[in-house]
Amino acid sequence: MKLQSKSSDRYPKFVAVGDRVAGKIVSFADDVPGRFGPETLLTIRSSEAGEQIVRCSTTLGQTLRENVGELTVGRGITIELADLKEIGKSSPLKLFDVELDDVVAGDADDSDADETSAGIDVASPSGAVAASEIPF
Repeated sequence: MKLQSKSSDRYPKFVAVGDRVAGKIVSFADDVPGRFGPETLLTIRSSEAGEQIVRCSTTLGQTLRENVGELTVGRGITIELADLKEIGKSSPLKLFDVELDDVVAGDADDSDADETSAGIDVASPSGAVAASEIPF
């Protein structure tokens, strides 16, 4: 039997300006231990792509942390790579546009969502993840 690896959209990459992901927020976790140090992770779910885990760049992670009170489970979010800024390093600085839907899970006109709506706890600086993961 021959096994082949497959590309996965589970961890979307932002390479070119205009690359985007969209879905409903499942969880947000800050300071998650990663291969190269702490990471900020946002898990979203959409009917088209299923569940995806966005490994947030420094700039995207900062934007999400500054607005963590707005990141509620079930809320729609769209993240788009808006610009690549050359900063004299091997990789450009990635700048993102983030749009949050006005409709939150549990609202009458949100047929894909469960009736449960909850805030997301950010992981503690010690690295212990306390992110809520509530399936819809």
